[in-house]
Amino acid sequence: MRQLTRGFSLVELMVSMTLGLLILAAMLGFFVSNLKANSTTLGLARLNQELQTVMGMVARDVRRAGYRGDAIANRDIGDKAFMFMPGSRDSGSWVGEHIDSLASGGSHDAGGPYQCILLMADHNGDADASTGVGPSPDEVSAYRYDATSLEVEVGSWSSTSAVTTPACSSASLGWQGLTSADVEITALDFTMDPAVVAGESRVVQSVEISLSGNLAGRPEISLTLLERVKIRNNVY
Repeated sequence: MRQLTRGFSLVELMVSMTLGLLILAAMLGFFVSNLKANSTTLGLARLNQELQTVMGMVARDVRRAGYRGDAIANRDIGDKAFMFMPGSRDSGSWVGEHIDSLASGGSHDAGGPYQCILLMADHNGDADASTGVGPSPDEVSAYRYDATSLEVEVGSWSSTSAVTTPACSSASLGWQGLTSADVEITALDFTMDPAVVAGESRVVQSVEISLSGNLAGRPEISLTLLERVKIRNNVY
């Protein structure tokens, strides 16, 4: 007796093809989702690394602001100019202020936030109160937020006049960007904590630094870093 060989019917073939397509679509969806997740993770890691690098650099310089080689000999003569003060914006212009402006009634009792900070530190340790030798012009620096280019910029003074009247808008600072084109900085804020009031003294001053940014063209991948820096070189 002959046995007839029987294959799949058209309906069975269509059902099996449909099931295969569904499985393939599920696998492709999983692959795309996994690829997107990996891309987000890598992007966030890159953003975090760049922001951490900038924050570390800014916090380090803020932490050593006010240091000078003759600190012990100079502590009683009231030289408050060798210090720092966040800049303040007035009608769109940056104005730098020294901490010793508080001696004449100046005040930053609001505490900020400021988008620029001016720093002084005796990097080579050559300051000497007994001989009148003070900080070198290139020992004055600043950090600011550039809302136009969306980056953090660093600059340093190169003239004595700039040291006397520092300003965050000064072209002589030679501003340079710290972040790459792959990252957009959306905010950089410095807040005095506690706020600085004329005639008031304290043992330790703190500065809270807030840095926010996102990947260029990808605002959904964003990050904000916060750091509180204590200034140990207070002289006021």
